Amino acid sequence: MNTHGILLAGGTGSRLYPITSSVNKQLLPIYNKPMIFYSLSLIMLAGIREVTIVCNPKDIELYQQLLGRGESLGMNISYTKQLVPNGIPSALALTTDSVQHKDILLVLGDNILVGNNLSTLLKAPKPSHAKIFPYMVKNANQFGVITFDDEGNPLKIEEKPYNIHRGYAIPGVYFLPNSALKISKTLTSSDRGETEVSDLLNYYLAQKTLTTEVLGRGIAWMDTGTPDGLSAASQMVQTLESRQNYQIGNIHEIAYKNQWITRITLVKFAEQYSKSDYGKYLLEVTNDG
Repeated sequence: MNTHGILLAGGTGSRLYPITSSVNKQLLPIYNKPMIFYSLSLIMLAGIREVTIVCNPKDIELYQQLLGRGESLGMNISYTKQLVPNGIPSALALTTDSVQHKDILLVLGDNILVGNNLSTLLKAPKPSHAKIFPYMVKNANQFGVITFDDEGNPLKIEEKPYNIHRGYAIPGVYFLPNSALKISKTLTSSDRGETEVSDLLNYYLAQKTLTTEVLGRGIAWMDTGTPDGLSAASQMVQTLESRQNYQIGNIHEIAYKNQWITRITLVKFAEQYSKSDYGKYLLEVTNDG
């Protein structure tokens, strides 16, 4: 696959203070797994094995302890330092050396998507196109918002518009062509003091190379950047996992089913975590074949 995964796990997590005063937001638990497992699982479900995690320099060692270089997942994970959290495009521009000539699946580390057929949904657009996944919400003015004309064609993208309440928010999952790296470096900061991903997406919208795939009722999107979102996401995962015999965001199961790791590798990892529900579940996966 000619697509590189970028996972943004930097930032200050200021909406969660004091919870994130001493710990990176993406390392917080969502029920029984670190938050970053859920966002990384989206990249894996898209079939992408090369990933760059962008994070604060002080957190790189923690992520390496958790994920290493991706060996246990059959992946290649690298890390890029983000010294100043000054916008999504600015963070994206830092990854030029890692991505080189590949297209990009960019995922924000505090975004969770749950639903059937995510692997089918997370298909790259045609060459030179960007792709986003609008999602209807009641509090659209807290996000980037896309509006459509009467025929369903995208009109414009605005960042946190004060005059829109119910509307189509844009989750932090974006397919981008390689040209986004160069364009991100040309963007100037908004009144909020950071570069805006809406400006980057509007470039492709103006070029008529922006693809939209509206997420329907079969998909749930959770933004875990607030205490309410953090709690709601944990409750949702707990409810779903307690009623159905599968785990959401289990990256080792996904790696195994993608045939990136062998059953022997999965068993070894499951045994390391054998006292936890995560490890016990992986042992069930290996027994199921």
